[in-house]
Amino acid sequence: MKINIAFIINNTNFFLSHRINIAREVLKLNGEVTLFAPEITKKEEKILNNYNINFHYLPFSRQRIRLIDLLRIFILGFKISKLDKIFHLVTIIPIIFCGIPLRLLNKKVVFAVSGLGTIFISQAIYARTIKFFVILVYRFLFNGKNSRLIVQNTVDFDFFKNKLKIRDKNLYLIKGSGVSQFDFNYFEDLPNNRQFPVILVPARLIKEKGIYEICNASKLLLEENFPHEVWISGDIDSGNPSSLTKQEVEQISLAVPSVKFLGYQQNMKDLYKQATMVCLPSYREGLPKALIEAAACGRPIITSNVPGCNEIVEDMKTGILVNVKSVEGLRTAIKKLYLNKELMEQLRLNAYNKFLLEYNEEIIVKKIINLYSSF
Repeated sequence: MKINIAFIINNTNFFLSHRINIAREVLKLNGEVTLFAPEITKKEEKILNNYNINFHYLPFSRQRIRLIDLLRIFILGFKISKLDKIFHLVTIIPIIFCGIPLRLLNKKVVFAVSGLGTIFISQAIYARTIKFFVILVYRFLFNGKNSRLIVQNTVDFDFFKNKLKIRDKNLYLIKGSGVSQFDFNYFEDLPNNRQFPVILVPARLIKEKGIYEICNASKLLLEENFPHEVWISGDIDSGNPSSLTKQEVEQISLAVPSVKFLGYQQNMKDLYKQATMVCLPSYREGLPKALIEAAACGRPIITSNVPGCNEIVEDMKTGILVNVKSVEGLRTAIKKLYLNKELMEQLRLNAYNKFLLEYNEEIIVKKIINLYSSF
């Protein structure tokens, strides 16, 4: 069966980093791939053209989401329903506002919920109100005859199965987007050209990634004269209300000189090679691709004991888990890991073996292609 897929997503760069491997496989099978997204750079457009992926604009801006834009996306959902495609919706706005018309018309839709997000974490009144609305919509969307829901970790799977009562035949647990063992190959040795550890934090500059916590942990380490550097590789996310501002980044840089903000980095493999360890102190994740890349490259991992992160890391087996938002926990874990070379070797090898068995790109992409074929 020829597979024709239309991805609808809020960020072209995210599609290229997290879904292009699926698109490549569809194209390899003589299928067609179309992408709907709100913005595209010349560089991104060139990459899509090289793959022969059709691009169409999604009518909204992440920097300023207006009601009129949500209405336009809703109307677009009805318009694109005429296409003979399987629709793969990623992130909350496409899922809800394109998903409702497609569900009403009983179209073939894959909904990819990569994590329950801020509204499910926050205890603010507005967040709880939105959460109530989102749960009602999710129940309707994901229980359709032609609906398929992908979640990335067992906690989210249990939530949708037991709390939202999503049907078994509609619900799929697929662990992430997959990472290629050839693009991110295992480094046999840890870097030994420095007299201090480099802690790499591969994350966007938003508060829920634990940016303040790792910076404060670094400050504590400086105060006790423990030489180190923290490298944060990620951009300010101006479309996210939780993003750090340029001013906040500058203030941290002055207050904690051991923290280096690298901005967005295209060549992450080289950063993993230079890093002594990888740290992701997130408040919650779907299944963080950065930790899978770290495991593939053989870098010891420190991360929060929260859904998504603790799916990849088993404490003291494939990495170290710390309590969420614990500055002291991060400080202790960094020292503990760096001062125990035998532990570092054991954890990184175990994590690599787990990557090969569960998160290898070939395994993940095959599962998603099989899901497409289930329609």
